[in-house]
Amino acid sequence: MRPVSDFHVRRSRRQSPPRMPLVPAPYREHLPHPQLRRVVACYWSHRATGRRVRVLPDACIDLLFHRPLAAPPNTPWHAELIGTMTSASLTAGLPVEYLGVRFHPGEAARCLALAAHEHTDARRPLADLWAPSARDLLTRDLARARTLRDLLTALDTALLTRLTDAPAPDHRVRRVLATLRTASSRIDELARRESLGERQLLRLFERHVGASPSLIARVFRLERALALTATTPRWSELAVTAGYADQPHLIREFSALTGLTPTQLLHERATSDPFNPGPAAAPTLRP
Repeated sequence: MRPVSDFHVRRSRRQSPPRMPLVPAPYREHLPHPQLRRVVACYWSHRATGRRVRVLPDACIDLLFHRPLAAPPNTPWHAELIGTMTSASLTAGLPVEYLGVRFHPGEAARCLALAAHEHTDARRPLADLWAPSARDLLTRDLARARTLRDLLTALDTALLTRLTDAPAPDHRVRRVLATLRTASSRIDELARRESLGERQLLRLFERHVGASPSLIARVFRLERALALTATTPRWSELAVTAGYADQPHLIREFSALTGLTPTQLLHERATSDPFNPGPAAAPTLRP
């Protein structure tokens, strides 16, 4: 038997270079197929370096695919469903490449054939939710991908197939969500506009969105407030414009939903939040 020389070992190692990550390091959002854009808000990608990051609630359900940066070629992506969040959470802080599908609020339940409230504030393996044939086809296509475009095409293919058999959207939920996103509104009035009682609207939101209309209204109000920080010089003015009763109300809501005071959150998002597209220097707002 011919001995294996040290030269052959070294050459073998050179012929098996480490796998290069497929997703870019900066957080990026990508458009889905045009037929999916009423259902999928975006695909997103990010290569995490190991720092823990605060993820804010956004009323959305995500499909999350991830694998270690050091994994060998053709390593399968671990697939999970991330349910609607009612408060902020911190990432695990591991060196990982991420690929995500962010559904518009209220759309994931019908596309994925699930009851949204059963997954609120939870992470579920995709293996528990999809039939093995559909799940295995998607994870195999992702593992075979050689470029980011290959990954996105695999997502398009899988979701277009599921959308074909999905039930029609509930336009009552869509209309209420659209109103809540832009302005503070009384939930009972929104229910009446749709010829619903408040309890009926609550059940629809639990099934389709995964949280109550009042909680979603708070999340959207937080988003409006954060968008205003770049142009509004005073917290007191920002609070009223965004729909809070006053500045103390704003502070309480920021703390409840994000775990930080408004000033702390702005500083964190400006200095260490890769999921905040186009971060700028933290603005200094006066009382």
